[in-house]
Amino acid sequence: MLNDLLPSKKSSSSLILLIINQLLILPIIPLLLISNLSSIHALKNDHDKRMLIRASILSTTAQPTAQRSSNNVNNDVQNDPQNPTNIIIDPTISPSTTSITTRELSSTNDEIQRLTLTVPTTTANTNGNRSSSTSSNRSTSTSIPSSLTSENSQDQEVFKMLFTIGSDDSYYNGRFQFGANSQRDNNSNNQNFQNIGLRLDLTQPNIWVMNQQNFNPCSEIYQWVSSYASEYSTFSSLPASLTTASFYTDNCAKRGMYTSSTLNQPQPSDVSVSNGDNYLIPYMNQIRAFGQFVTDDFNFNITNGYNYQMSNFTFLDANDTNMFVGGLGLAGHPKGTGFLSRLVEGNIIKSESYSLWFNNDTYNNNSLAQLIPGIVNKKYYIGNLYSFDMLPHQGIRFNADEQQANQDLSELILPIINLDDIKVERLDTGQSLSIKSTNNALPVLLDSRIVFSYLPIDILVNLAIQTNAYYSSEASRWVVSCDLLSSGNATLDFQIGSDLEIKVPFKDLIVDAIYQGNTLHFEDGSKACYLTVLPTDNAGFNSLGLPFLKNIYLVVDNDYRKIAIANSNKYLTIDEDDYLNKLSRNKLEIIKDDDSYNSTNQTSTSGNNSIAYIESGTIPFATPMTYDSGNATLSYSQISQQSGNSVVLDIPARLSGAIIRSGSIYLSGNQMVTGSNSTNSDSLLNNLGSSTSSGLANSLNFNSPNFSKTNQQLYNYFIIFIVLGIGLILL
Repeated sequence: MLNDLLPSKKSSSSLILLIINQLLILPIIPLLLISNLSSIHALKNDHDKRMLIRASILSTTAQPTAQRSSNNVNNDVQNDPQNPTNIIIDPTISPSTTSITTRELSSTNDEIQRLTLTVPTTTANTNGNRSSSTSSNRSTSTSIPSSLTSENSQDQEVFKMLFTIGSDDSYYNGRFQFGANSQRDNNSNNQNFQNIGLRLDLTQPNIWVMNQQNFNPCSEIYQWVSSYASEYSTFSSLPASLTTASFYTDNCAKRGMYTSSTLNQPQPSDVSVSNGDNYLIPYMNQIRAFGQFVTDDFNFNITNGYNYQMSNFTFLDANDTNMFVGGLGLAGHPKGTGFLSRLVEGNIIKSESYSLWFNNDTYNNNSLAQLIPGIVNKKYYIGNLYSFDMLPHQGIRFNADEQQANQDLSELILPIINLDDIKVERLDTGQSLSIKSTNNALPVLLDSRIVFSYLPIDILVNLAIQTNAYYSSEASRWVVSCDLLSSGNATLDFQIGSDLEIKVPFKDLIVDAIYQGNTLHFEDGSKACYLTVLPTDNAGFNSLGLPFLKNIYLVVDNDYRKIAIANSNKYLTIDEDDYLNKLSRNKLEIIKDDDSYNSTNQTSTSGNNSIAYIESGTIPFATPMTYDSGNATLSYSQISQQSGNSVVLDIPARLSGAIIRSGSIYLSGNQMVTGSNSTNSDSLLNNLGSSTSSGLANSLNFNSPNFSKTNQQLYNYFIIFIVLGIGLILL
């Protein structure tokens, strides 16, 4: 072929011209090569930011062994593809007018599209000072009518209760007084009543308290440990003589304990139990509460300034639990009296139902929730309220010797919904990516007593890739850069039906990473956090905890097994002191449930177009909807545990290289490389500890098949260069 390119010997002038031309072309070739190399380098950099990545998603045939994690015994105690398509997600791109959503149709497809999250960047202002800003090109402003920012007199008069989070807690607690006497004032010397906090409890139907004979106040435990442990710097350095003492290892009570106030308790009325009967609360989650039924009076403040008293109420006096605080159960089908059923008997509400609003304050000390039995109030949500059927549940949770608890659990009416999709969204661009691997139904239980949520492992692996999270087998948690996820730049979106989408900010899905008493950091000193999402195998079923609940307005009708959800009105502010009547020095007026009291909310709802009762199987103001993926059944199972062992999870090796040493997190393993000098097409291109925590936008990038195309182009250029060089030599 080269001979065809050579000039005829008869034309020496043509030969000279050809040689000159070749000599002129020769220096241009390196320039062309350099130019192409620059283009290749630019393409690679652009790929690092934009390209689709390959995730090692588990095969649907994988069946990991479920073992109960020793770090996960109870959340209450601990925290009380081969042909990918491209999606351009770059912080410098103008916001898209439509959201780009990609959804995998098969769980066997190991492709996942990459959404790059960003953190605030530091820029210089006109004065030369440095300030924090984001790379967002989108600016939004919201105009909120004053009617949505505060409660009016009708809102305040509705029969409702306040729950708050204590400074030493992560969960919502209400204040109750147990015993024969109602709320005391500052001049009262009567000590027969007992102040006890109860947790907001959506997943069981009974009221239960902690017995004074079986538990000690946590304050005493803390004081005792402090007095002996002041000379030790960390938890791990405490001697065994201290950490194995029964006073230290036994569970304690944070919010008060109960002692029967009468020697001869009245027998329960209209319930299927008797005083002294043993009972195990049928929790689907990992909470255990066992004790005996008792009957006594108890009362509580309601936000309209009254004190409401329930007489001869039958509840569980627990002498064995792994919790710090008892519960106010709101599920359907109680064994004892039942809180909601007593309110129906007292003509306070018209069905065993409630609605629930959280103010979603960032700081726990200011966080509060309002429980509104039997009522829907449009003040507490933004947008439309949609109603769905509660989904059923089935499974085995308790051991063979606790079969009655399994039966009781199977009969409970629980707030279970279906998630049709889960997406990661960049707020500054409006783009989103699905991390749900299939179109199958995904039923989940809504649980107010967990800060963690439990989802299938393939979803969690996809989420870990998007957030640059790594799994620590020591902590049984996913660790991630706090800075990356606390910026407020991204949300985890839950799609329910075709029209309802709940956006949960990622800052609500992380907690400080603490291990053996040490606050964890990455090698570069940046702070580490735990993702509050764990695999379903850790719990035995799918569930969503407080991070989800705090972003919704929830309505539950146990009588007709209906549930309604809307986006929470986060603009509403209320004064906690006023609602808890902290400033009142006198007794509040007492309302007894056996006085046929006509509550003020009956008056306030009359003729009101924004407040209405839940009755006759209809949730007021709600639009009935169906799930896109159809109804399903929530399955739950036992969580087995071997001493000291965590749940065995099939997590891709590239995501399980987090090692904790002396309060620092080290990312290790053959999959870890730094920079971009990787020759392994499936290896990780940067280190979380050194890159993500510094705020790089392209925080998690994998090489893809497109790189092999780039290398092929580079190889072709070299071949052309060599051929031309050989041609010149032959000349």
